[in-house]
Order: sequence, then C-alpha cells, then structure tokens
Amino acid sequence: MKLIKNLQKDTYLLLMIVALVVISCSKNDNNSIDTESPILATITKIETTAFDTTTITWDLTTDGQTDAKELTYQLLWQMRGSSEVKNSGTPKALFSTYKLTGLTEKTTYRVWVKVWDKAGNTTEYPAQEFTTPAKPINPTGLDTTNYIQLTTEKKVGEIISFFIDGDKIDKKGFWIDFNNNGKWDEGIDVLPKFEGYLDYTLKSQTFRIYGKVIELICAYRELTDLNISHNPFLRKLFVENNKLPSIKNLEHITALSLDSHTMLNSTLPTNLSFLDITETTAIPAFDVKAFTNLKELLINRCKSIHSLDLSQNPQLVRL
Repeated sequence: MKLIKNLQKDTYLLLMIVALVVISCSKNDNNSIDTESPILATITKIETTAFDTTTITWDLTTDGQTDAKELTYQLLWQMRGSSEVKNSGTPKALFSTYKLTGLTEKTTYRVWVKVWDKAGNTTEYPAQEFTTPAKPINPTGLDTTNYIQLTTEKKVGEIISFFIDGDKIDKKGFWIDFNNNGKWDEGIDVLPKFEGYLDYTLKSQTFRIYGKVIELICAYRELTDLNISHNPFLRKLFVENNKLPSIKNLEHITALSLDSHTMLNSTLPTNLSFLDITETTAIPAFDVKAFTNLKELLINRCKSIHSLDLSQNPQLVRL
C-alpha cells in the first residue's frame, strides 16, 4: 500500500513537470507567430521623362522579424477613371525603383507600393498621383543636310558649351543631334536658343550641329575631331585650346582661331581676314604672304616665332 502511494506521488510530480513543459512550449510557440506588418515607408520620387514614361522610386523598409533583405516589394498603379490595377510583377527583394512605360498622355495615374514579410504580412505605402504631359509635336522644317560633327573627350553627362550663329531666316532649321543618329529624338535632341554661349548636357561624345551655321565658337572643350565638310556655309571658326590633330575643308573659312599643332597639319585658306594662333607646339616657320586679305593676325604665346614678313599683307590693321 505504501509502495502504491509513493508511485502515485511520483506520477503526480511527473505529470506536473510535463504540464509545465507543455505550457512553456505553448507560450514560446505563441510568441514566435509573426503578426506584425512591415514598417510603413513612402514613395520618394516620381520622375516623368517623357509623355509616356515615368520612373517611380521608393524607400526600402524594415520589419520586426523578417530580415530587411528578405522583404519583397511590388509597385501598383491605376489610371484615374479605370478599375484596372496593374503591377510590376512578382514581388522582389531589394526592389526600390521601376520605370512605367506605355502611359497615356495627359492622364493622371495613382501609384503605391506593397511590401510583404516572410509570414505574409503586408504594408501598403501611401498612394501618390502624377499626371503625364502632352505628347510633344516634333519640330518641322529642320535642316537634315548641312551639319558640323564634333567629338570630345568630355564624358557623357558632362556639360559642353559652345556658340553658334547663322542668318535669321535659316535659324528655324537649326538643331543639335546629341545622339548622332540623323533624326530628331524628343528628350535627347535640342533646339538652340541663340542666347550666346550656352551649356548642353552631353548624351554622346560625338554629336552634330545641324543647320546653315555661319559661326561656331567651341574653344577649351577637349575636342578631338571636327568635321565641317558637310557645312559649306561656315565662315567663322574658333576652336583653340582643344586636341584637334587637324581640320579639313577650311576653304570657306574667313575667320579662324586654332592651335599651332592643329594648324601645322591643316591647309589654311588664303582668303582669311582674321587668324588667331595659340602656340601648343613650336612653329618652325610661319609664312603669311599668301593671306593677302588678312586684316587681323593674333599670335598667342608663340615664343618660337622670332620674325614675320608682313610685306604682302597690305590690309593688316591689327597684330
């Protein structure tokens, strides 16, 4: 009888221990259930780059239990007045920017971001709206025949500055083909404003200036090549302090500014009325007798020239 009582006592203690273990495990299981949604974040940038294209950028967020690198994101958008909601596809981790294409011009869109944690909890960022611009009308009357082609060592995205001029009647045909493909591309190519020396953002290291350009000033711009053979209207060319090995087809030029290393490998026209030389390499001999129309001769930093014969330049008024 005493043995049975002892067994009952031991069994009771064992059952109590088992019960406590079960309760403890149950609490731990309840604590491990993830019911917390990811922290709310926001769309940070809406950039419309064309009438049918907009790029959306948003902040990545965090979560109480899911690692930030494992949170997945999806962009959603909806045209105003439509019930259709489109999305960026399967949710992806570390996904924070998306380009919307094929949008309709002059239309308002609503966009928002949805984020999931590993447990399936979701958070939706506050929706924002944007309106697409009108589809641009391509300019008409552009000159596609006459052009000057330039190549620079400046990098794409850097600023290049130059001055161009022409007859008023011809300026409506001027344009800058920044991707050098011979056709107008909205958002890439530019119509010049003729407001003096203007800054442009390079989209290609080789580009063309179309139109009957009479004057081009593009000094100190790291030019490595200049092709003027397709513009017989060019009369004034100022391209000193560049890296041009030579310039061909100068026969129509009447005013010229260039480096001595470029001059030595180029054939200068005899009808020059203005000549400006910057010494970048020594000039062994400089004969200006052929330039009988020369009115202005400027020689900058030319230490290698010790004498000049100007007897055949009766029109020279400035030296």
